[in-house]
Amino acid sequence: MVIGSKNNFSNFDQSTAGVILGTDNGTAKFELVANANNYISFNGSYLDIKAGTFDLATATMILDSGTDSGKIALGLTPPTSYNVGRGFYVNGAGDVLLGNATGSRIQFANDLITISSSAFYLGGPTQYISGSNGLLEISSSGFYLDNEGNATMQGKVTATTGEIGGFNIGTYDLWGGNATIGNSATTIVMG
Repeated sequence: MVIGSKNNFSNFDQSTAGVILGTDNGTAKFELVANANNYISFNGSYLDIKAGTFDLATATMILDSGTDSGKIALGLTPPTSYNVGRGFYVNGAGDVLLGNATGSRIQFANDLITISSSAFYLGGPTQYISGSNGLLEISSSGFYLDNEGNATMQGKVTATTGEIGGFNIGTYDLWGGNATIGNSATTIVMG
């Protein structure tokens, strides 16, 4: 069957306007062409689609080249943007949503990344950052912070200001109440 400017399979070229459907030397083929930039073509082995604007929408998937510089959305009800809905969303501007826009998610937009979860685990069995139920735990080769706030570490601790155990930290000394540990003459004064 041929319609338009196509009159046989010699016009099976993805540029001659018209429709051709049939078998060419035993191979089933079809082609629907508006112009070289807008066509659907099947040569018996693969399907080729080219369009200036393309929109494929199902109940759970949207592929749309004409919105937000192109977008792909997947979900029970596909998200409508990177900050609305639940599922997977990405657009040509680089905005991304993976998860629930108002809950647990990985989201990227406007050079800002948001990772939100009530429970997470990053790392391996001995080096990790873990959080759940409002508690945080960190483990590495020389440092461990348990979920009650207790720290165990190996290595050097350096501070020139602050406070530790009720003592104030200065550049060269510790002091608190009537006790001073100073470096000026390497003295310890108590009381």
